[in-house]
Amino acid sequence: MEYSVLCQTYARIDSTSKRLEKTRFIAELLKQSGESLRLICYLLQGRIHPAWNKEVLGISHKLIIKVLAQVSGSSTQHIERTWEQTGDLGIVAEQHIRSRTQETLFSQTLTVQHVHTQLSRIAQTQGVKSTDIKLKIISELLSNVSGQEAKYLIRTILEQLRIGTADATMRDAIIYAFLAQEAGVDANYTITEREAYTRVTTQVQNAYDRINDFGVLAETARKGLEEIKQIRITLGKPIKIMLGYKGTTPTNALKTLDKPVLFQYKYDGFRVEIHKQDDEITIFTRRLENVTEQFPDVVAYAREAITARNVILDAEAIGLDKHTGAYKPFQHISQRIRRKHSIEEVAKELPVEVRVFDILYKDDEEVLEHSLEHRQHILEQTIHNHKQFLLAHTIITGDEKEAEEFYTQALREGVEGVFAKKITSTYQPGTRVGTWIKLKDTHEPIDVTIVGAEWGEGKRSGWLTSFTLAIQDEEGNLCTIGKVGTGLKEKEEEGFSFPEITRLLEPLIREKKGKEVVIEPGVQVEVTYEELQKSSAYDSGYALRFPRILRNRTEEKNVEDITNIHYIEQIYREQE
Repeated sequence: MEYSVLCQTYARIDSTSKRLEKTRFIAELLKQSGESLRLICYLLQGRIHPAWNKEVLGISHKLIIKVLAQVSGSSTQHIERTWEQTGDLGIVAEQHIRSRTQETLFSQTLTVQHVHTQLSRIAQTQGVKSTDIKLKIISELLSNVSGQEAKYLIRTILEQLRIGTADATMRDAIIYAFLAQEAGVDANYTITEREAYTRVTTQVQNAYDRINDFGVLAETARKGLEEIKQIRITLGKPIKIMLGYKGTTPTNALKTLDKPVLFQYKYDGFRVEIHKQDDEITIFTRRLENVTEQFPDVVAYAREAITARNVILDAEAIGLDKHTGAYKPFQHISQRIRRKHSIEEVAKELPVEVRVFDILYKDDEEVLEHSLEHRQHILEQTIHNHKQFLLAHTIITGDEKEAEEFYTQALREGVEGVFAKKITSTYQPGTRVGTWIKLKDTHEPIDVTIVGAEWGEGKRSGWLTSFTLAIQDEEGNLCTIGKVGTGLKEKEEEGFSFPEITRLLEPLIREKKGKEVVIEPGVQVEVTYEELQKSSAYDSGYALRFPRILRNRTEEKNVEDITNIHYIEQIYREQE
């Protein structure tokens, strides 16, 4: 397929905020994609690989400005001025490519396959002279595109496509394109059989949850619904974790979930998904990032503690005080996730304990659809307790007094609280469900991404000090919910600080307006607040009263993992 056809679809998707229209545009493209189907699915989401493959292009705005100047014949100063005015290098590329004065030495029609191959080369190019090689590749691509193609090419290279192709939209487009008859969808993309549509959607979603790869999902759907039903978990490829909702008390949880209920400690660490295939151990974060190399200690513990030949475990890694063995908060060990050097030394300085609370796969068999109670029995037979690789502290009870005492004990031992879980529940990857309830002693914080900031004055001059926060709406788009300037430290040795967050945000600045800057989403933080208020001042319709930054969640959560509007509405109802 020609790359121009894909870019025309980008433009159509970009022109509407209606999810149904976006879905139809994507479905029409998928039906004519031929051998490029898999690559088109990735590129539609601004990626060159499936979501779990974290290979990045790593191209800076500075390099794009340089190559645009070379290809268009404009000066770098002119391009920088245009960027300041628009805040979008994609639009800058479109304008300058359309008006370029230099004649290209050659011209060829770009295909989706060629563009993908070249972008993959960029991601894989490292070492000496890598910048020159990347510049040459981008220059070659820009020399053969129209203005519109340049806009979407640059946005893709900068990993800033963001045209509104959320997971649910991609899933439905695949159904419309290849499974319309089975799903009761007519030629005009109207759902005529709601029951059939719900059934097929559930089957396709279940398949996607097992592979996290829309390219493979689309290719399989093109073969038919029966092939979709055969999709299974693959060891070594991560699965999205299951999440729970906020609750109030153990007594209420017992009433909500039907007695008896499984209660487990909720640890203040980071979720890890551990895959064992024979002697090979692979560790993923909840962001689906492979962090096996950063945690050689966990690899060693897993080999000693796991008795199964093949297994996938859902667990939490909690930081320990190396002197006392007491639990440390998540922030204490978060730096290990990005560590590339002196890993063994850091593991000794920042040790962890692993607590396993669920099992998804054992010895070539999926166990997601077994009841939680049965999965716990399987888990107990799979883990030999190890000093630093243990089962989560768990009880099953229908007694209110026992449940309350367990909760109190958890808080006394320094963990965040407990999870209450329905014992008949199945494991639903990537889903926040009512069969898991979080019980914590503190007001439930939310996870947000930073989309704007202001430069400080006086003693905070040189730091970004006031931050605009955003959550997700129903379609996965970002909507603002407030501003925050408190919770950060002035000295880095004291914790998450103004200097640290400024270093994280500066490369993401895409527009400047005096002291204010617009931020490309990419830094996620956990925020607490006194209460939620209805407000027309922010896109979400809500405002956080007296918000305060608690910690950096960027290493643990993607933009797609932040709090959504449904959860905010739930908190507001409970508050009222």
